[in-house]
Amino acid sequence: MLEQHATNTYQNVKFVDEILRDRRWTRILLVSSPYHMRRALMVWKKQAPEVEVVPTPVQQSQFYDHGRGANLEQVRGIIQEYLAILGLLAPRMAVSRLAQAARRSPCRRLPSPVSSWSRASRPGCD
Repeated sequence: MLEQHATNTYQNVKFVDEILRDRRWTRILLVSSPYHMRRALMVWKKQAPEVEVVPTPVQQSQFYDHGRGANLEQVRGIIQEYLAILGLLAPRMAVSRLAQAARRSPCRRLPSPVSSWSRASRPGCD
């Protein structure tokens, strides 16, 4: 099955997940280029964790076709993938930093949304 209406990875996962649910399928082969596979798997894990995704990279990719180094289009594609991966990881990293800060200094004011808590409402704060 090939989903053809999505314009980005998130939509692709969303649309395919709907098809899988309709057919009661729980396992797929994910066919993608090697440079995109990591992010595609991350989106699947985040958006549809109940689906078993089997990565199946394509054998031929434009990102393999270079003799003396990557061309500009290849470099742009790789940069886009890493920026998108950072976008997926950034919220998780921010929450982790807030949790670490709260453990180190539970009475210190933390950035929003935690900043609305008063010091008195947190145990151990005077």
